[in-house]
Amino acid sequence: MARIEPLPSSETNGLEDVFEPIEAQGARIPNMYLTLARQPEILRAVAATGTAIMGPGSLPADLKALVAFVASNTAGCRFCSAHTSRQALSASVSMTKLRCAFEYEDNPVFSPSERAALGFARDSALHPSGIEDAHIAALKVHFSIEQIIELIAITCLFAFMNRWHDIVQTDLEPGYDAFIEEHLTPNGWPFA
Repeated sequence: MARIEPLPSSETNGLEDVFEPIEAQGARIPNMYLTLARQPEILRAVAATGTAIMGPGSLPADLKALVAFVASNTAGCRFCSAHTSRQALSASVSMTKLRCAFEYEDNPVFSPSERAALGFARDSALHPSGIEDAHIAALKVHFSIEQIIELIAITCLFAFMNRWHDIVQTDLEPGYDAFIEEHLTPNGWPFA
C-alpha cells in the first residue's frame, strides 16, 4: 500500500495540461503523477522532464524503453519495471528481447550497440554506480555524444523514479498485475 495516497482524478482540476496528453494516447494517469498532483509545479517539472527524455530524440523509442527497463529492473523497482516493460512492448521491442534483456552480453538477438547501451543501463543502476570509463568508451563506438547524453538522461530519470517508488511504495494501476502475470511472470520476472 502506498505511503502517500494519490489524489482522486476528481481533485486534479487545473492539471489538464499534464493529464490530457496522457489520456489522449489512451493511457491511464500513473499513480505517481496523481501523487505528485499534490505539488503541481513539481508534477509539471517531472512530466516535462520525462517527455523531453523519453519522447522523440536521437535514439529509437525501442532502445530507450529497453534501457529504461533494464535500469529499473536492476534497481529493483517493480513499478517502473512494469511500466517500462509495457512501454517496451508498445515500442516494438520483442518479447524475446524483453525476456533476454539480462542475457544481452551473449544473446545473438542483441546488436553490439544494444549490448553497450544495456551494459551501461545495468551498471548505471547499481549503488554506487558501476559506470567506469570503459562504459563510456564502449558507447562512443556506437553512439554520438548527443545519443550518449540521451542514454545518461534516461538512466538518471529512472534513478529518480525508482527511488521515488521505493520511498512512496506506489501502487501499480489496475491492469498491471494482469499484464505482469501474462507477459512477464512466465518468463521469470523479475529478470535481474
